[in-house]
Amino acid sequence: MNRTLAACVFACLLVASACITEGPAVLYAVVNSAVPDTTSEPQIGLSGYVERTPQDQDAIMVVTVTGGAITVADTANLHGLFTVTVPLLIDADNHLSLTARDDSGAETTSAWERTVVHRSAAPAAFSQFRE
Repeated sequence: MNRTLAACVFACLLVASACITEGPAVLYAVVNSAVPDTTSEPQIGLSGYVERTPQDQDAIMVVTVTGGAITVADTANLHGLFTVTVPLLIDADNHLSLTARDDSGAETTSAWERTVVHRSAAPAAFSQFRE
């Protein structure tokens, strides 16, 4: 009888564990490229990675950056790595916000945010000396 009871308990636990679903996925985006506070370049490149918990190699993760001249998006590779080029608003403060979303609808819990100030390069000083 003890063996029968143990087998029943084991079977119940096996069925119960199969019925338990994982919680929703959580994404975390990391930008690991150097981002200037001020630049005269018309665009900047952002690269980094997206972590997904629980891991899912088949998940398609899209990184989106807003706050520049236009919204840009790119798909991270199978390892979660991404690179995006962000056109900047000229002679303005660009309040960049990077988020990620996967194909299940999971999103980053918080956005990566940074302000990049674009300033046009100052014209070269021109002076003319006359004798």
